[in-house]
Amino acid sequence: MIDFHTHILPGIDDGAKDISTSVKMLKMLYNEGVECVVATPHFDAEKDDLNEFLSKRNMAYNLVMEEANKNNIQIPKICLGAEVKIVPHLSEICDLSKLCIASSNYILLEMPFNNRSMWIFDEIYSITIYKKLIPVMAHIDRYIRTKDDFSFYITLFDMNVCFQINQECYFSFSSRRKAKKLASYDAIQVIGTDCHNLTDRKPEFEKCVKLMKRCHGSEFTNKILQNGKMIINM
Repeated sequence: MIDFHTHILPGIDDGAKDISTSVKMLKMLYNEGVECVVATPHFDAEKDDLNEFLSKRNMAYNLVMEEANKNNIQIPKICLGAEVKIVPHLSEICDLSKLCIASSNYILLEMPFNNRSMWIFDEIYSITIYKKLIPVMAHIDRYIRTKDDFSFYITLFDMNVCFQINQECYFSFSSRRKAKKLASYDAIQVIGTDCHNLTDRKPEFEKCVKLMKRCHGSEFTNKILQNGKMIINM
């Protein structure tokens, strides 16, 4: 199983505050049967320097691996990526592919909340056509509140992007209705915990998968889980 969206690297964004927290989160995921975790710290091109971000990300990754190895703690494999905020001119960044997940051409993108401007479509189109990357839209369930929202994002889905939904989409009846509607369009490709800490945003992957199977059935759930493996070549 692949957790496709996490903030487990220490001290790089609003996720794990230190190495100890990172390792504990990873251990929780390992104990729940997660084989690989995609580390997706926030990247904002309007605030962050790309090379500096990559250096910080690699340093945080190395610290976590050293801590786990030193203490003989079993953790999932970690694949590096980023949660990239969609901003104007994002597609013009020369080395945008360096933010892709592992060695794939899939890039996790975060939509601006409460903004459905046409420039968003233009950026995604440019990233897809000119950069030859495959956008994965992060926690798409968090943006859908109305029928108009749903129509907007299904139009976006038709641009050959992938949708990632968060674990909490299955934790309440109302949000499961959104998941069922997305599934009816085959518009769920990968799942992520979007975990940030050990308290209010902790990883609960096993619980999520059980609820997914109740919501969609085993066949559809297993297809989503396999999609994650395909993307990172596991």
